[in-house]
This record gives sequence, structure tokens and C-alpha cells, in this order.
Amino acid sequence: MSAQKPKKKKRQYKSAETRARQLAGLANVKIENHVMGVQMEKINGKGLFASISEDQRKQILELYSQGHSSHYIADKVGTSHNTVCEVKSYFLDYDSQFREAYFTANLKSKMQTIIDTASDRVIDLLPEMNAKDSVLTLGIVLDKYIAVEKAKAPEQLHNHIHLHGNAEIDDLFSNAQKKK
Repeated sequence: MSAQKPKKKKRQYKSAETRARQLAGLANVKIENHVMGVQMEKINGKGLFASISEDQRKQILELYSQGHSSHYIADKVGTSHNTVCEVKSYFLDYDSQFREAYFTANLKSKMQTIIDTASDRVIDLLPEMNAKDSVLTLGIVLDKYIAVEKAKAPEQLHNHIHLHGNAEIDDLFSNAQKKK
């Protein structure tokens, strides 16, 4: 009699994701770091942000949108710095409104730094400037100041009011009732 080798059972996976997770695990890779939309689950099953409440998450996003630093936000909300950074990175990837607000606040902060640095430099150079440069600098500064002040003022609304007397309303109603 010849010895037959037993056939290997073909492994069945519940889903393609299960197979992908197994292969990724064999290569020491976390799928969550490479595939958009896959959320990491913590042991308690509440998801990536199980350690913070919905209100804390909203507060973190609001403070980032206002331009605050992550260390300030962590102190203010009462969570760890890593948690605050995780919330920011997650919502930068998945929430376009937060991403726009965050980048706008960041841009404003950077622009303010540039303005402060440049104005300090101009103030340092003022005593050494000749008359022409001083007048040009003054003109530019005044133009910018006026633009900033105009931006602060509320827009004036212009309303039109149309009044009709009873006789005019009766005529309009009668004309609308007539067949053409």
C-alpha cells in the first residue's frame, strides 16, 4: 500500500478584510495606517476616541479652528497631548470643514507672525531711512490701516420699500383674475 499524504484543508476567511488583516499582521503592518476609512477599535469597542466624550471632541476641534496649539488644547480640555493630536489628524483626513477652518486659522497665525516681524524690522530701520523711503512706508502703512478699519465696520444694508394703496391692490388683483 502506498502512503498517501493527507490533503491540506483550504482555509476559509470570513471576509476579504480578515485575510488582509492576517497578511498585514504577518508583515507587521497596521492596516489603519495605510487604508483610508478603516477605523481602529480599542478593546472596549467604542472606537478610536473611546477615551474622550463627544463634547470634548467638539471642544478640541473648535479650539484648533480658533488657532490654539495642541498643548494649550490638551490643558484646556483635560486630555493627553497624544489624544488631542489623534483627534486633529483624524479630522484633518475625514472632515473637510474642519480642515478648511484649521488651515485658515494656521494661515492667519503665520501671516500675523510675518506682519509682526516685518513691522519690527521697518521700525528698526526708520531712523536710517531717507525721506523718500519714509514717505512710501507711511503711505503703505496708512493704506493698510484704513483697509483694516473698513473691514471692522459692519456693512450697511440698503433696503427698498414699496407701498401700494388699497385701490392699486384691488386693480392688481382684478387684472390677475381676468382671463387672457
